[in-house]
Amino acid sequence: MFQRDAIGEGVDTIKDFNKYKDTLDIRDLLTNYDPMTDMLEDFVKVDRSRGKTTISVDMDGQGTDASFTSLAIIQGSRVDLQDFVNGGALLTA
Repeated sequence: MFQRDAIGEGVDTIKDFNKYKDTLDIRDLLTNYDPMTDMLEDFVKVDRSRGKTTISVDMDGQGTDASFTSLAIIQGSRVDLQDFVNGGALLTA
């Protein structure tokens, strides 16, 4: 399990992430996220490019106090947000 519990600690590069075996836990960063009323895409962004995936978080969603901050670059993985969530690889709530 890979866990991030604070913004501003830089960007982690994960070289050995396996979406079928590993998880990225960002629950502590999404304190304002309610899966019953909020769109996850307002809080988490997944950018896929050149054989890597960058995970970014906006702690207040569409609020004005925060903006998207990159947390992790997962090398060798090209999956989208729903792939991560549906497979249980991204813990958000």
